[in-house]
Amino acid sequence: MIQTRPIAPRRARGLRNGPGIVLAAFLLLGCAAQRMHDEGRALIDEGRVEEGLARLQEASHEDPSNRAIRADLLRNREQAVARLVNSASSERAAERFDVAEALLKRAEGISPNDPKVKAGQDAVNADRRHLAALSEAQSLLAKGDITAAREKVVAVLVEDPSNNRAMSLRRQIEDASARETLTGPTLHNKLRKPVTLQFRDANLKMVLEALSRTSGINVVLDKDVRGDLKVTVFVKDTNVEDTLDLILFQNQLEKKVLGENTVLIYPNTPAKTKDYQDLKIRRFQLANAEVKQAQTALKTLLKTRDVFMDEKTNSLIMRDTPAAVRLAEKVIASLDTAEPEVMLEVEVLEITRSRALDLGLAWPTSLTVSAEPQLIPTDVANITGTSGTTVSTTRSFIQNPNFTLGI
Repeated sequence: MIQTRPIAPRRARGLRNGPGIVLAAFLLLGCAAQRMHDEGRALIDEGRVEEGLARLQEASHEDPSNRAIRADLLRNREQAVARLVNSASSERAAERFDVAEALLKRAEGISPNDPKVKAGQDAVNADRRHLAALSEAQSLLAKGDITAAREKVVAVLVEDPSNNRAMSLRRQIEDASARETLTGPTLHNKLRKPVTLQFRDANLKMVLEALSRTSGINVVLDKDVRGDLKVTVFVKDTNVEDTLDLILFQNQLEKKVLGENTVLIYPNTPAKTKDYQDLKIRRFQLANAEVKQAQTALKTLLKTRDVFMDEKTNSLIMRDTPAAVRLAEKVIASLDTAEPEVMLEVEVLEITRSRALDLGLAWPTSLTVSAEPQLIPTDVANITGTSGTTVSTTRSFIQNPNFTLGI
């Protein structure tokens, strides 16, 4: 009798092997992701950061469930952005803005929405504006336009209070303003253009009128200036103020600047000088010099009379001409210096005599003796017998007995 066995359909066998195929596929994907991860790390170690991060990104996409690969990607991305932003900050400090922008552009490519990158780009743009504004302020200060220069610097310091260049320029503006306060107003820099004049034995008023039309300055004459004064001047491409000084010097005249484009001319006599010359008041705070000594020096060297000393605050108050005040500043600066001192550096060392007891040999405080069974003679005769006890006189000991003597 022939028995038949049913044969399972092929489809049923395929379904039975399905989980194994899926598992194999997952294993292959995991191996591929790990290989991409290793390649990305190697590229980053070689300095090819962007390529390495792109490879890590591919590995993360290949195996999204691998948290280790994802964490490594985020960590390396953050470190790369931080390095680029720090390098850009160093380039900003050195005013190499193009290099800083290139570094931030790389960081933006790595992490487009990183707030640190956006802040760095805004800082570079602000630094560019500030540098341009400060350069313009420097030019304005060189031309004598202190007010406009101060406005530029203040605008920069409002946005960046720690800007070293702006703070330095502000100190220069303050010094220039202080000098202007002492010396009085000066002619506007636009009116200091070069002029050319050629006059021989010409009337003073006619020459001043020609100079006024050429330069645009207003000339006011004192009532005591004689009308018959003659001037001979031949100048070419000379500053207006220098030309005016030459004309006044020929006729013993002096000028006083009343504004940016107005000049008063008066005879250079003691009476007129006293009437027109401005007096300045300056207070000097002394830190090292004695106030009495400083007062005596000013009266002796500068022949100034109006000097008041305040012993309580160790200060001087002086009233004199701007030129005398400037000389007094130099005298006070030379007197008010600190006396040289000798600085001694003292170092206190703490010692103890107990350390002296540790010098020399350390003698033992105990003695230890121990014996081991191996010290028993190895050749012993039979101690039992009819004739009594017999012990061999030849004894053999271990060459290195286990015997210790502790000292």
